[in-house]
Amino acid sequence: MKIILDEFDRVADMASTRHASMINAIVMSSRRGMVGHSALSPIAGRGVKRNLVSIGKSAIDMEEGNILDDIESFSQIAVTTAFNHLGVNAPKHHTNALSELLKASEEASSTYLLGSITSQVNSDVNQTLKDFRNAALRAMMKSDLNRISRHVANDIVLREEIEADRRPKFTDRVGRRISSDLHIRREWRKTMRDHFVQAYLQTLTTSFGISEAIMWHPDVTHGNYGRHLAITEPDYGLEDIGKALHPNARALPVAQKFMEAA
Repeated sequence: MKIILDEFDRVADMASTRHASMINAIVMSSRRGMVGHSALSPIAGRGVKRNLVSIGKSAIDMEEGNILDDIESFSQIAVTTAFNHLGVNAPKHHTNALSELLKASEEASSTYLLGSITSQVNSDVNQTLKDFRNAALRAMMKSDLNRISRHVANDIVLREEIEADRRPKFTDRVGRRISSDLHIRREWRKTMRDHFVQAYLQTLTTSFGISEAIMWHPDVTHGNYGRHLAITEPDYGLEDIGKALHPNARALPVAQKFMEAA
């Protein structure tokens, strides 16, 4: 099971790295609008907006394909793992039938994650554009109030922007702010983990009529290790263990036979 946990982390880290690259691209595009003869001007602002929107759209389009690939991959991993945990070789025709059965959950997981990514990319673009406009306003005020040329004021503001932490953030419901790429990592890992869990449990119930799973954790002293979980509920009983399955949790429900053999 540790290999599967590591796989969650691997795909989440890759998604975070891709998002960080997108952030670098939009920040650098904004900075380019702060230099040159039209620095921090309305013309530069319109160019920055076009570039930011284009970068964001390209990132979303690329992630849509990555999401579908990873979701389908974890469906197969979940089905194969469930059969292996029960000591049964999965016939190919049975695996294919399960894959069809999992299409609905794959679509739901993909739609959720793509929506989260789209929302954050839009927020990243808007935050960066707002920072550019604020910088332009500061340059204008410095020029007027200090009676210095706009060129000098622009240089001062550019240095301020370089020194400041202007990378976009994600703000949660209670006002905590974390880096945008860390938020994407958490969302990606949580979605892949939740989809794997649902596909795994769906395989147990659909293929074998199993009605109960056991919580597994790499640390056998963990509070949720060995906890029984009824999986005939509509949500597979997962609502009861929400705290055990927080975004970065390493707990997973498994078949009782796997626990007995561990």
